[in-house]
Amino acid sequence: MPLGVPAAYEGSDKLAEANAQVHEADNAKNKTAYESFVIEQVRGSIAQASGAYAAAAKSYEAQIASGRVSGAEVRLSETRARRHKRTNGFN
Repeated sequence: MPLGVPAAYEGSDKLAEANAQVHEADNAKNKTAYESFVIEQVRGSIAQASGAYAAAAKSYEAQIASGRVSGAEVRLSETRARRHKRTNGFN
C-alpha cells in the first residue's frame, strides 16, 4: 500500500516542501529498487493529497510496474483516497 503523507507535511503549504524532498531523494545516485519504489509511494501520496491526480496515477503505474504491488492493491488505495476526499469535502 502506498505510504501516507507524513503528518508533518499535511496542508497545502507543506506539500510543496514534501514534494521537493521527494524530488531530491529521487535524484540520489545508486538507489536500490526498493528505495525507488518507496519514493514512488510517497510521490503518489503527495500527488493525491495535492489534487494532482494525473501525477498520482503516473506514480501508481510506476508502482505496479515495479512488481512490488499488484494493480488491485493500488486501485484499492486510489479508491480509499477518493472516498476520503469525498467524505472530508476536500477540493
